[in-house]
Amino acid sequence: MSGLTYRSKQTKLYKYRKANGIQVFTDAAPVQAHILGLRALGVTDSMIAHVSGNDPQNIAYIADGTTQRVWQDNARRILAVTHHPHPAQHFVLTIGFTRRYRALTAIGWPSAYIAERIGVSGKNRLNSIAAQPAVTYRTWSAMRDLYDELSGTPGPSRRSIADGRRHKYMPPLAWDDIDDPRAQPDWAAVGIPLTQRPMCAQGHWYPAEPARDSRGTRMCRECRRDAQARRRVKLASGR
Repeated sequence: MSGLTYRSKQTKLYKYRKANGIQVFTDAAPVQAHILGLRALGVTDSMIAHVSGNDPQNIAYIADGTTQRVWQDNARRILAVTHHPHPAQHFVLTIGFTRRYRALTAIGWPSAYIAERIGVSGKNRLNSIAAQPAVTYRTWSAMRDLYDELSGTPGPSRRSIADGRRHKYMPPLAWDDIDDPRAQPDWAAVGIPLTQRPMCAQGHWYPAEPARDSRGTRMCRECRRDAQARRRVKLASGR
């Protein structure tokens, strides 16, 4: 077989696989749905590509439907990518970093101390990073390691605890999968009753003076706007 051209080799390989029922390609639809789901969480094509061993353009082609069949092995690699940060990624989602930072503040660890421990130049820089959609894996992992070290130990700063309460930061006990953008705090775990929770079931923060219905129950303005928008679309479509 060594004297065959590349095309002849590929043809023989194709015939062998077909004769033996060996599937090489698979439908791209489930992979496309997975990529779109990750995008909805903020995961970029580059993040997906770095973990799955692809080029970002290949991910984009699958996502927009240009690629309709993918190698089975490649499909498995892409489907294994999640929102969790991975060492192969240079940039990762910031949400887990920010939640950890705020959770440590809520139990008394000062921002200046946290910044120093993770190698960031001061509180302002720390806050700037926390406000961005993505952070380097190196910085995220430094925060993860510090959080793992300190999350079970109350910090020394009463001012940090007061700041955390004022800004409604949730302590470590409130979080399960802290890196999942869809995760909501476990209010019951930190002893906050339903009527006092500062966030609606969809994850929207209530303002200082929330809207109330005719019975005096708090209403989420964002949820109400979303519901009104859905009604308008339904009326316009005639369904």
